[in-house]
Amino acid sequence: MRALARAARSEAPAHAYLITGPAHIGKRTLARELAAALNCQAAPEERPCHACASCRMTLREAHPDFTVVERTEERRLRVEDVRDARGSVDWRPYQGRFKIYLFPEADDWGNVDASSSALLKTIEEPPPQVVIVLTATSVETMPITIVSRCRSVPLQPVAPPVLSMRLQELYGAPPETARRLAALSNGRPGWAIDALTTPDLVARREEEISQVVALSEGPLGARLLLTGDVCRGGSFLESRALCLRVLDDMAAWWRDLLIVSSATVDVPDTSGVLTHADRRDELARQAARRGRAKIARGLREIEVTAGAVERNVTPRLALEALVLRLN
Repeated sequence: MRALARAARSEAPAHAYLITGPAHIGKRTLARELAAALNCQAAPEERPCHACASCRMTLREAHPDFTVVERTEERRLRVEDVRDARGSVDWRPYQGRFKIYLFPEADDWGNVDASSSALLKTIEEPPPQVVIVLTATSVETMPITIVSRCRSVPLQPVAPPVLSMRLQELYGAPPETARRLAALSNGRPGWAIDALTTPDLVARREEEISQVVALSEGPLGARLLLTGDVCRGGSFLESRALCLRVLDDMAAWWRDLLIVSSATVDVPDTSGVLTHADRRDELARQAARRGRAKIARGLREIEVTAGAVERNVTPRLALEALVLRLN
């Protein structure tokens, strides 16, 4: 984040930035903020001001010097979009100091077709007035040739108490609603903000958590079948992303199990630190059956499995192996 703050005040920012983090954590929002800062009309120490014409247009993604190259529903770069972007890279900015190109969800750059190879070259060596911004879930999903030429900006989940406070202060959320959404969000501000006005998101999230609970408890055969359902995507990358999300949720559940199993007579109420405080009774039953040592080993197994999936182990096989080890 300090690197982006310096870029906002600089007349010579890095030529390319790679913003990484899980879905709904704010990668695209941060990319817009960076673009707004680079062309903000205010004094350097006030950028982005959010008030000048340049900032307002950029935040609406309507600035002539801010180009967003979207993916199709099939997560492909369209040839015509690639050609349009490539053709305008060498042009001078229309209004601002820089031309900024944003490529959201760039995880599968290695799968782009030959027509975009020239654009990849531009990302590696753009003209001085051009800044390229890529967003992705992880640097591991990107070709090393691209990662090595980008300034990396990793985003981490926001702590639930901090996110809860922001939901109350900035969006007027009732305290109990804010605490619940912050816990359900896994530290993803974008999801929590959307959930304030979209009750279906909360319902779907509750269903996802129920699936995580089902992967941790119940007949082994049913749990193995469920691994295929939760990791089923239209492509390897989609399956991988789904699996990593499930593993994140499993880690949160098993951390709660560890907290409950570690509760003492002196500190009997751990609800304030539980992600799933509303499922305290269910957590207590599982914690009592497994015991603290077994829960700690299980949590380590989940972390090891997530690392394997990030290194492109087949998602379903990795999750099936985890279920067998947790049995």
